Amino acid sequence: SRDDAGLIVSAGTSKRDYNTLVQAALDVNCRVKIYCSADSAPAVAPLPVNVRVYVGDGTYDAIGYRELFAEYEQAAVVAIPLKDIRILSGLTSLLDAMLAGKPVIMTKNPGIDIDIEAAGIGLWVEPRDVNGWRDAINYLTANPEKARDMGKRGRELCENRYNLDRFASQLALAIQKAV
Repeated sequence: SRDDAGLIVSAGTSKRDYNTLVQAALDVNCRVKIYCSADSAPAVAPLPVNVRVYVGDGTYDAIGYRELFAEYEQAAVVAIPLKDIRILSGLTSLLDAMLAGKPVIMTKNPGIDIDIEAAGIGLWVEPRDVNGWRDAINYLTANPEKARDMGKRGRELCENRYNLDRFASQLALAIQKAV
């Protein structure tokens, strides 16, 4: 069944390219859940049977943060499909995935200063690359030990480098230099 290889979770509303992710999902052996806004929802119709899309109503998000984090914890992989952009977008989803200890597949975005491949926490895919998404999903779901190792490294990075204490220290230092 399509459930055998696990669950891919993707969430976010800003600059998302869910059409590419949905097209890639046609040829993967796993379930895909997308949590989005009406204006970022995929336009692919009909949706593949292994894809579920949950759309916020404009007032409320498609899912609350606690529920989303629980979904990330159940996921095999967190997907962050982005449009071809050069701005900071997808960082919150990336940090949430790292905190949940999950590997990431993400559209290359020069606005993100974490190299997920160099850090060993995930795989980059070129913008609008359906085959790249399919191959990355198939690779991580076929190699669960490698995926778990990526997730573990991401969690360790979150704990040791990308955390509130470190951010507060860096901010205090920047303020001291400015004053």
